Amino acid sequence: PADAPTLDVQRKALGVLRDGRLGQAGHVAVHVLLVWLHAARRNTHETLVHARRALQAASVALEPGALALRHVHGERFFATLLPALAMTRPAADFALSHVLPLLPRTLSPRLACAVLRCCATARNASVALDVVSRLPEAAAASPKVRELLLRALLRGGRPAAALQELRELTYALPGASPSDTTFALVVAHTAHTSLRAAEHAFDAWLHVAAHHGRVGRALLAQYDAVGLTHDARTTLRQSSFAPPHGRLPSEVLSALGTPPAEPQSRASGFLRTSELHVLTALLRGYAAAGLLDRSRMWETWLIKALASGALRVRPELVACLALVQRAHLVRRSVEHVRACLDLIVAVDRAAAGGLMTRPMLRLNQLPVFRMLTYLAHKDKLLRNDMRGYLADAQAAHLWAHILPERPD
Repeated sequence: PADAPTLDVQRKALGVLRDGRLGQAGHVAVHVLLVWLHAARRNTHETLVHARRALQAASVALEPGALALRHVHGERFFATLLPALAMTRPAADFALSHVLPLLPRTLSPRLACAVLRCCATARNASVALDVVSRLPEAAAASPKVRELLLRALLRGGRPAAALQELRELTYALPGASPSDTTFALVVAHTAHTSLRAAEHAFDAWLHVAAHHGRVGRALLAQYDAVGLTHDARTTLRQSSFAPPHGRLPSEVLSALGTPPAEPQSRASGFLRTSELHVLTALLRGYAAAGLLDRSRMWETWLIKALASGALRVRPELVACLALVQRAHLVRRSVEHVRACLDLIVAVDRAAAGGLMTRPMLRLNQLPVFRMLTYLAHKDKLLRNDMRGYLADAQAAHLWAHILPERPD
């Protein structure tokens, strides 16, 4: 975000570039820093400008203050630059077309992981498979490389191959387990084609993460109360995400030598950020499919947790809930718009000083307000219902952010 500390670092970095005493290697390092700053703010043009300048520098430069040469474009340089380029699609495409040809034929695991992140963002499964083939056999079989390959295959349109990687990582490799972030990606992508499969993926993640002790008691208790839809529940054992031979996930993981861990009961962490990502991926699927009653069960639970203070308001929470709200708004019905407004009002009440007074929260919420503004302009009935609903909820002040009154 364009906050004051970030802009201050950017100004200082640009000032350093004008210092002739820094040397070639120092200038390249500053350009890489600026790539990270602009990439984090999704400023693609400036990201690519500084990435090109970093790459155009001479590969070998004289070390300032010493009679020695320094290799500027080494493994450390590329391993630092590539993850920043992986943050946005255009930058990731640039990395695969301009940076990848500069890398050696045989890649180290560190460089391969950095390139695979770009492949996942660029949705390029073919390059990802080629990168893995350039690794030594032992490195290609590492859980980290396999997991990043899984993400690239999934986003690159090869769900069958991605599912095979997921099953092997989850149920075949001792000590390996896909991260919660990867499971969130699986649930979100699967929900586009089959909500039942997305529920199966969520159920598999919950049992696997619970076995490893990565899920809190609050989420487990709510899942026991809510469960899955009837269709998903009756086909659970036959799902592609279930362990082989109809066994339970805990049985398979215990057989691999991973004993079950105690579920976490965090007094100051109702939901971890990773748990929230997987859960909201499922809620987006419910909202997109029009299953308002299913999404409401979970959303009511989150709203109560916000009201009681068990769930703290933080930027990641607002960003995750904003994706759910946008899925509701795509439906363009009164009920879905009200579900979106309920989440906004709950966060606004729980946030100290309000939702729109804190820059990080406001930036994450703005895309939803833009969608609400569009709907308010397009549909007069929805506009009147939104305004009245916020007034009834004693949150009329939020209407000024949806449809500000024009000065006379």
